[in-house]
Amino acid sequence: LGALEKFKLFMSKKSEYQSTKIEYASLLANILQSDVSQYKYTTLTGQKMAELFAKIIEQGVQEGVFDVDYPRETADILIRAVTSVVQSASYEEYLNNAAKHRQYLMSLRNVIARTLGISSKDFAIYDEDIENNN
Repeated sequence: LGALEKFKLFMSKKSEYQSTKIEYASLLANILQSDVSQYKYTTLTGQKMAELFAKIIEQGVQEGVFDVDYPRETADILIRAVTSVVQSASYEEYLNNAAKHRQYLMSLRNVIARTLGISSKDFAIYDEDIENNN
């Protein structure tokens, strides 16, 4: 697969897992109220996902799809942004309010797209995003 397709698949699988696990997400938010738990979660998740994500970004740079000067560092920053949402004061609202959830997703999509140097219309984070843009 090309880098953009891999990136879409990466985001899709992450989203698929999370969207079916709302109870898990709420529990995780409660557990992560502890500073020690937050640190361990974000560190371990970031370490596991950043390397894979870096390879996708590097491939995208080689293919001329992504405009990124430092793929590994960019991957690390983006993964930490995604995994740190549970630390947000608005996390419960994102989970329970459809409008806020969508606003969060669109904001995340724009941040990722701009960071990778692509149009936010080049990928969707969730299937609902694809449906709403067609």
